[in-house]
Amino acid sequence: MGRGVAAGLVAGTLFALITVWFVTSTDGPARAPFLLFSTIVLGDDAIETGEATVLIGVMVHASLSVFFAMAFGLITHRLRTNGTVAVAGLLYGLLLYVVNLRVLAPLYFPEFGEYANQPFELLVHLMYGGVVGLGFYSSDVRRQEPFLSVG
Repeated sequence: MGRGVAAGLVAGTLFALITVWFVTSTDGPARAPFLLFSTIVLGDDAIETGEATVLIGVMVHASLSVFFAMAFGLITHRLRTNGTVAVAGLLYGLLLYVVNLRVLAPLYFPEFGEYANQPFELLVHLMYGGVVGLGFYSSDVRRQEPFLSVG
């Protein structure tokens, strides 16, 4: 679980920094992603009512980043090579994108559909999964194993 916490914090921080960069490069305010993250706990209208805050957004984003990385850690004991972990991390990022932004967001968090750039979100979720995967790399993987191996 320690690797999950560390990987989640690193991947989540990179996710947030890249998202802030993207938003500001399209002339949006740097605080916008965090306000959007805060709507997960404060509700859809939190941005319009002024309840959304950067601090709550940071806490929600960090918590989810750590939680999702720890959840990924629950399957890594079955992955015998770093190559398998890398591929699984990317697939996990894809799964998070699909479930969170294509399934749950339209149903429960419409603000994300309104403000999120979907191609960018796919890319940044793949990056998150890849970085989380790196957090679970192991130096003791046997060299004679194939690149991809599960079991």
